[in-house]
Amino acid sequence: MIHRLRRNSAVLSCTALLGAALAFASPAQAGGWTEVSRAHYGIVYACKTPVSSGYGPLWRVTTFMSNYYSDHGHSGGVTVRRNNPYYGQLIHQGSVTLGPGRPSGYGTVYLSRILPDYLVAGSGELNGQGSGGDVPIGYIAYC
Repeated sequence: MIHRLRRNSAVLSCTALLGAALAFASPAQAGGWTEVSRAHYGIVYACKTPVSSGYGPLWRVTTFMSNYYSDHGHSGGVTVRRNNPYYGQLIHQGSVTLGPGRPSGYGTVYLSRILPDYLVAGSGELNGQGSGGDVPIGYIAYC
């Protein structure tokens, strides 16, 4: 009887601890923004939401760029292509150039959940140097 009470008490304690951890989870763990490209302090963020449409099931990917901590300008953006991340048919594209200490507004692009759509994100310096690449949709957090 005492052994059962201890076991039940331990299970209840673990359940309470797990519940508290979920209640106070950080935004990145509970859903939120994923960094998809960075050039120093010019950072492109994204999050995703599944949506239905007349085109079939889609991912709505909301993006923004932060240049808040930078002392110089940066550019960044996202592109959606079908069948190939770099040479495929262009579906959506958005870019922004920000001055020092500025955030962008929000942008939205859509990817098919059944066709081979690719999200490509990039960011860079105003002189053209930068980085980017395709971002797996599974890597991006839910909004």
